Amino acid sequence: MCDRTERFSDRAFSQILQLGKPIDKIHLHFSDRTPNNFSAIVQEYRRILDRLMVHPAFIEITDEELMQMSSKNPELRFERNADGSVVTMPPTGGLSGNREAKAGAYLLVYVERNDLGEVFGPTTGFRLSNTAVRSPDAAFVAKDRLPQNWRQQEDQFIAVAPDFVIEIRSKSDSLTELKAKMQEYIENGVRLGWLIDCKNKTAFVYRADGSVTQYPESATLSGEDVVPGFTLAFQVFL
Repeated sequence: MCDRTERFSDRAFSQILQLGKPIDKIHLHFSDRTPNNFSAIVQEYRRILDRLMVHPAFIEITDEELMQMSSKNPELRFERNADGSVVTMPPTGGLSGNREAKAGAYLLVYVERNDLGEVFGPTTGFRLSNTAVRSPDAAFVAKDRLPQNWRQQEDQFIAVAPDFVIEIRSKSDSLTELKAKMQEYIENGVRLGWLIDCKNKTAFVYRADGSVTQYPESATLSGEDVVPGFTLAFQVFL
């Protein structure tokens, strides 16, 4: 793959494509493009790019700027890596969206029924201790760990690592990158994580002690001691 850093116009972008080499990532410099029209850029190139990264060498994004970018482009999902780079993902397809909704719905019903804490969807940003901002497909935070004023901080990321996260691999997601993200979660305070790989019909469960267990499609996954009593059959996602 060709990983190019370019300061480009539309014409320059076309010339890059004519080189005939696959482009894995392009780092955009917002010299004449502002976050206000970022959505239009993504829509224009989304069939070509599977990932668009804003490199910290070109632009540094604060929490406030990342939140503003997200609010102005609600159809997109943004995450910030620990190195300061920002990754944006276009809307998912119907099947991926359905799987995300199921994960959040089953978890929400159980958590609320048992008054365990709060559940958050894939548009919620969590600021981890390594400064990364992540938005898992579903997340749970125990009620005794939530900041007291979190309900008044609608325009701020939640500055605490979830206790439990679920990530569901979509068709375009790199399994290697998702595994690295799961490891990052654990290293920054997440106690339990499920990585659902529907493509390979495999689930990976990450735990606070560093252990990772792989499960087949016939498995029923458990919230273990993090969400006691919560179980979900892998088949729900297939």
